[in-house]
Amino acid sequence: MRTAAGFLAGMLAIATTSTSAQEAGGAEWVRELTAYYTSLAYYVPLGGGAIPESRGDDELEIYRELLVHSLKPQVLLLEASVYPMPLLGTWLKRNQRDFYEDAQLRGDINVIESVTAGFPEPAALSLFLGSAMNLVRPGEQRRGTNKGHVGYLLSVGDRHIRDNVLVDDNWYELEWKLKGERQFHDDALSWSFRFGTHQHSHPEIADVVYLGLKRGNLDWRAPFLAFLTNSAAAFKVDVTTDGLALARAQLLIEKRYPLERWGIAIGLETGFVYENNRAYTGSLRDDEDDLLFVLRPNIGF
Repeated sequence: MRTAAGFLAGMLAIATTSTSAQEAGGAEWVRELTAYYTSLAYYVPLGGGAIPESRGDDELEIYRELLVHSLKPQVLLLEASVYPMPLLGTWLKRNQRDFYEDAQLRGDINVIESVTAGFPEPAALSLFLGSAMNLVRPGEQRRGTNKGHVGYLLSVGDRHIRDNVLVDDNWYELEWKLKGERQFHDDALSWSFRFGTHQHSHPEIADVVYLGLKRGNLDWRAPFLAFLTNSAAAFKVDVTTDGLALARAQLLIEKRYPLERWGIAIGLETGFVYENNRAYTGSLRDDEDDLLFVLRPNIGF
């Protein structure tokens, strides 16, 4: 069993920027930059129309509108994404081994592993087909991507990360997902509900089916110690397609505290990442299961 505290994760994830540029005919470039997820996406509305808009004030209404339109695809999305922090972890282990080993606190506890845990691939190319909408509020300029999506996503790549080591692996992932982000002056909301399968060409990496749920909100007007407001939770479980054995499980809970005077929100994320030794075979397999405890501060703007 391994335990660790990822105190550095939030400090390395401070900068978050999302911008977009719309073209004639409703096509749109959207880029997102964070320490853990950086992407460039191109939205192409189908049928020649622009992506529809919604006020996005009622969360359940957003889900309902997206699901109502999900049977008739409205948008095609092409995306290239990279995961900077996990890539940094592999680079440090390969090129700065002394520094990497100095992050070993005791036994098999390594701070860098804790900071980069939970991202099994370094990059991906994706194709999305489904329904989308722009989330707008009269009189306000959107501060993030401010989009909701529902549909099918196909992602591919040629590398896998195992204990911060890059492994050659031609993989693909097919999933159905309901995902979005709404960010305005006084509040922000993000969600991701998905299930799918992850298939690998490497014979020592188990193919899995998975379910993932994630939701978080931030309200600058809420009381500082509000219990459910200004919180986030993420859950994901992977089950092997061969034998339906548990391969991985992840549960993270975050509490956020808005500091309106400084225009920032501080957060503390806690939880665990569990990995069963059935997730790998052969040279990639560990003799024991791994349990990584996470204590991770975050800062958002």
